[in-house]
Amino acid sequence: MNPGVEDLSRLGTKRILIFVAEEDYLIVTAKNYYEKLKRSGWKETVELVENEKEDHCFHLLLGIL
Repeated sequence: MNPGVEDLSRLGTKRILIFVAEEDYLIVTAKNYYEKLKRSGWKETVELVENEKEDHCFHLLLGIL
């Protein structure tokens, strides 16, 4: 999950939505990816959504409750 900036600037999509969980061990990596994408020169829309008080894979647990 660490593509080069030149690769990010050539993404073939118009929008990217990144979900992170506040207590996820990958939150720093996800936020770094978001910032790197914004700095890459990619001209489209990117949004970061942080879910508070949630851990890794929280969305999968909702389906089994």
